[in-house]
Amino acid sequence: MVSCEICSRSVCSTEKKVKCSGPCAKVFHLLCADLNKTYGRALAAEVGLYWFCAECRGILVGQKGGTLLADLFKRVDTIEKAICRGDSGEDLINGETAEVSALELLPVEIWVKVFQNLSGYQLRQIRQTCRSWNQIVGSSTSLMNKLMLRLPKGIILDQDSEEAELLLSCKNRYLHVVLDQIRIVRVNRWWLSVAENLESLSITKSPITIASLLAMLKPLHNLKSLTLSCGPFVDARNCPTKLNFKLPALETLVLEEVDQSDLLDVFAHVCPRLKVLKLPTGSCAETHPQKVAKLVAAVKGTLQEVELPILQRLWLMLGSIDELHFKAMSFSACNEQLAMKQSHLMNLVQKFPTIEMLNLSSTIISLDATFEAIGKHLTNLKRLQISPRGSSDPLSTTFLHQMLDLTHLDITGCNRYYSSNELSFTNCRNNSLKFLSLKNLQISKPYSGAFPYITHLNLSDCKVDSWSVIFDPTLPSLRHITLDSVSVEKFEDYLADYMENLQHLSIRKCELRKSLLVALVSLCPKLTEISLSNVGDVDDEVVQTVFKKLNNLRKIAIKDCYKTTKLSMKHFERHRSEVEFSHFSNCNIRNQSVEYTSRPYETYSDYSD
Repeated sequence: MVSCEICSRSVCSTEKKVKCSGPCAKVFHLLCADLNKTYGRALAAEVGLYWFCAECRGILVGQKGGTLLADLFKRVDTIEKAICRGDSGEDLINGETAEVSALELLPVEIWVKVFQNLSGYQLRQIRQTCRSWNQIVGSSTSLMNKLMLRLPKGIILDQDSEEAELLLSCKNRYLHVVLDQIRIVRVNRWWLSVAENLESLSITKSPITIASLLAMLKPLHNLKSLTLSCGPFVDARNCPTKLNFKLPALETLVLEEVDQSDLLDVFAHVCPRLKVLKLPTGSCAETHPQKVAKLVAAVKGTLQEVELPILQRLWLMLGSIDELHFKAMSFSACNEQLAMKQSHLMNLVQKFPTIEMLNLSSTIISLDATFEAIGKHLTNLKRLQISPRGSSDPLSTTFLHQMLDLTHLDITGCNRYYSSNELSFTNCRNNSLKFLSLKNLQISKPYSGAFPYITHLNLSDCKVDSWSVIFDPTLPSLRHITLDSVSVEKFEDYLADYMENLQHLSIRKCELRKSLLVALVSLCPKLTEISLSNVGDVDDEVVQTVFKKLNNLRKIAIKDCYKTTKLSMKHFERHRSEVEFSHFSNCNIRNQSVEYTSRPYETYSDYSD
């Protein structure tokens, strides 16, 4: 038995429909109920609800459920506007009591579904709005998963500190905790209250003894990810040889700049189900490779991804371990005299044919037959990051013929003076490639013939023949373009057709003429996100054209474009209600910087709480 979505009466459910014999006496399709604010506005305006089928729209419009949903999204609008203005939650609690009383009829599941669309920052504001909303967020694992507890830097965390008392009294159980530049003196009852549901922990540059570290790890039965980046701060002297606990849920272990090799023995004992192990350059992996090999052997049944220095001695040890089935390998740089040779790399490739992701970007690999062999043996390869060292001839990518399932390709050019950074896509074709990232390269010919179905293009510090090579309408699937410090040999362009599917455009430190910028805005009508940073010819006319032409625009950022004036700022103010995020900054206009946010860029959701 479930509840009818309209009248809340108990009804019997079938696979696709809920039948109700109550007042609504109609059929509501559960698969249609994908609530979000945009469709809520459509409901309030009685213009559609197009994610509902025709039958369900007839039920909702004019019914009690429709009224409640309209009130719901009206309430969310009110909250978001208040957040943008910086108002406190008290005003929202004291006002609009009629709407709140109506919304109290909504079940908690509906609130959770609405809150799922909010960022971590917005959820923090929601929790400060009223007690019931705070309880809804705090009791939902999926919502709390967006929040991260980050304590202030520089504090001393011991049993008598004020911060420890606050943690002890905190009723909300966080899943993610970051301790950065904090002196951890003594672990006591305050940590047990935090550790109960903890899934990820990061300790960086924080002085701590091995006894305190083990005391923190012992109660973390649900911990899935652990990052230690402490350098000389972790004192592993007097490390116990026998431990009486395990971390049964730990899947990811990252040790950055950790020079205490005794910690490797600890994790070899307490991590029975490790899947990801990362020990980049600068860690104890170079000084004690035998202990790294011992750790890998201890978790060989579950380990799938490793990031380790390309150290010959270390990888010879790993090559002798049976029953290893890596799916991802990343090689970081090390002392060149100790580095693995090309032949040893080929032996590894043959030993681990299950590899799906290979990262060689931190090492310089010759382009002779190396990549041909990689393509031949790694038939499941989907992601490849390389930094090839070529000759005076253009770098060839013909090896991509053999990598039929490759979806991600990242190539970084070599800075050495005797190598050519010119990249050739002649006689190359790969229909599976979706993500192409190129850095420090010269691209003389279009890549559309080689990769006709790419969706994401990222160019950094590259040189191209003309802008027409990048903005190519013959790539029907291209949706994202990111350009950083890209230059052209010829300023002529041949753009005369729509790029129908381009949705995201980010340009930084590139010289694009004003006429081309205006043309791009006109030829990309479906752009929803645009960011222009330090682009010289961006002026008020370009900004006006952006707002005028792009009817689907949701996010816009104009930064350090010094031909803009206060008129551009007025355009932002005029259209701030039409987009979810807008940012304008120009230090030449009396240090002006304005930002209007109803949903910030969600590049990260961690913050101090």
